[in-house]
Amino acid sequence: MRKTPEKGGRPALPRKWILPIRLAACVAILAAIAFIFFNIDNLEMSHLFIFVPIAGVCSMALLDCRMSEAYWAKVDVEEKRKKKEKEKRMKKRKKGLTG
Repeated sequence: MRKTPEKGGRPALPRKWILPIRLAACVAILAAIAFIFFNIDNLEMSHLFIFVPIAGVCSMALLDCRMSEAYWAKVDVEEKRKKKEKEKRMKKRKKGLTG
């Protein structure tokens, strides 16, 4: 998901949504695979017209979850770096005041 200036939203899914979306996508894919496995002898072309879009949507959802996790990991690293820099500045200030 891209960040648009007019919306002002985040470029990633909220952290709380990643796991449920990933689980739902995996369950949908497993259900489709199970249906194909147990009905392999009487599959028709219309079944494929249903399963291919399901697989496509699930794969895009999983990709979006992966991209969101990468974004949040990057944000965490930046926050830790900023926190360390702030602590260093505070130590220098304390050292300057006491020394």
